[in-house]
Amino acid sequence: MPMKQCFYIGCELSCLDYTLDEGATYLGDLSHEILINNHFGNGNFDTVLEIGTSEHVGNPFSSLYNAFRLLRDGGYYLNDLPYNG
Repeated sequence: MPMKQCFYIGCELSCLDYTLDEGATYLGDLSHEILINNHFGNGNFDTVLEIGTSEHVGNPFSSLYNAFRLLRDGGYYLNDLPYNG
């Protein structure tokens, strides 16, 4: 699995996006289960971070489910959603 090295915080970073324009490692949508099964598998990440993307995916409930599937036991899921109210 190709990853980018983050020297400033000492972690490995994999990015998933629907377009490669921003330099994503993987092309796809977190709401598609087949992507998780074929590329990542279950429990391979310490942290899943979604910033302003959950409201744009085709199926936000599936996206959330798959995000938690990616996490190792005790992993962190961080999400930033817009709120206008």
